[in-house]
Amino acid sequence: MKLDNSNQDRSYLFGRLLAIYEKAERSTYDKDESREPNAIRLQSAFVNHPMQTLQILDELMIPYFQKLVPKLREDYKNMIGEVMQLFKEEDSGKLNRRLKETYLLGYYLQRARLIKKKETQKEEKEDEQSEE
Repeated sequence: MKLDNSNQDRSYLFGRLLAIYEKAERSTYDKDESREPNAIRLQSAFVNHPMQTLQILDELMIPYFQKLVPKLREDYKNMIGEVMQLFKEEDSGKLNRRLKETYLLGYYLQRARLIKKKETQKEEKEDEQSEE
């Protein structure tokens, strides 16, 4: 399976958001840092009350976003915005309802995409350095 950027299922979208927040926070960690990011620590609450927990997570992320270089911070904020735009108007009254299991698909597929993107960027940097 691969990430479906057009999937508008509410649970799937919240799963994608969880993965983006997790990756953004992990991007500020030192190499040997192993603590769980806020997105993972709040996952249980997120499943039961996604919109309420997303607000809490967004507030907790402020210092982490500030640690990121402006380009990376903007990239993560844009990803969040792109996913948020996919929510349907008719979902607005249901945003805080418990998530279906499809949130896991969104989470793991988005997470895999972010990891793959990082690996590709790392390979490109190494190729550039070896050419010099």
